[in-house]
Amino acid sequence: MDFLKQYWKSLLVASVILYLSLWKQPSFKMPDISNADKWAHLLMYAGLAFMMHWDLHAAGLKKWKLYFFGIVFPVAYGGIIEILQEQFFKPRSGEWGDWLADSLGAVAGFFIFPYALRLWEHIANKRKNRMSHA
Repeated sequence: MDFLKQYWKSLLVASVILYLSLWKQPSFKMPDISNADKWAHLLMYAGLAFMMHWDLHAAGLKKWKLYFFGIVFPVAYGGIIEILQEQFFKPRSGEWGDWLADSLGAVAGFFIFPYALRLWEHIANKRKNRMSHA
């Protein structure tokens, strides 16, 4: 139960990605943006890796575990979903390009997290300082 409390945000993002990836293809047309589906993959996995980094950082994991679980898991998860799509969820198809976008998104989301955390802390400190001077 502690696992669910600690990692519920990451599990929620992973569950949403799984649902969107295995759900039958939407009937709506994707926006007329070049490679829109690849951008969607990149953003989903950036969100997953970002949230995993957040949860793992909060859990106080050692740096090597943070890197392993924060990058390797989202990359492997993307690959597994592509295989599942190809093998079991027709008309979905597994694509190398989708997995590459998943992987790039995972790496980007993982490495963006420390900068976002510093920005978050900077804003919180400014707010706290403003409140203490009021």
